[in-house]
Amino acid sequence: MQAKQRNHFDALYKANTDPWGYTTLWREQRRHNLLMSILDRPYYERAFEPACSTGVLTAKLAERAQVVIAWDGSKEAVLLADTALQSFEGVSVVHEHVPDHWPDGTFDLIVLSDFLYYLNPTDIARVAKRAQQSLAKGGFIITCHWVGSAHDFLTPGAGAVQDVLESELGPVNGPAYLDNDQLIAGWTFGSTELSADVDANSMPSGPAHADNAEQSDHGPQ
Repeated sequence: MQAKQRNHFDALYKANTDPWGYTTLWREQRRHNLLMSILDRPYYERAFEPACSTGVLTAKLAERAQVVIAWDGSKEAVLLADTALQSFEGVSVVHEHVPDHWPDGTFDLIVLSDFLYYLNPTDIARVAKRAQQSLAKGGFIITCHWVGSAHDFLTPGAGAVQDVLESELGPVNGPAYLDNDQLIAGWTFGSTELSADVDANSMPSGPAHADNAEQSDHGPQ
């Protein structure tokens, strides 16, 4: 994330401590619940969430993982998340950004939720590569994208993001879900079989499913 973007997000969080309505909008709560329902196992040892925002999804992950490393490139978001997550002993909130930086160690869960379209395609590919390299055997990468468009996206929407991800990670081989509001997809590496069935509404091969999404100037809110 570039310095200009970090300043942009800092300003958003200063103006509104919940700029995307994660705690107030039903569709945002539904997106998080769908993501959690698609995880490939009930419990994880070590999870990484590189864009934790105010920590709403992080709190849900902390109920399913012994350790959660939560990063965000906005210092204002990190202050909010750190306050919100004080009661979770296994959560570490850090002001840092990907893909230029990455935490040490391996993870059995990496959650790339609601931020990749704010990166350019080159950096999305770098995130995907670093995620796969830091994944423990049998680990799970899950991605979640709002199906829409916004003026501050550097990559134009979920379909374009999914193109880049599949070019690095290969075709989706784990659980997936698609509707008019979100695209969620998972990859497993080192396991012998899929851990969950793909939903009946999940995406077809390729990312064309996101091309006709309703357009908005306000981002995933």
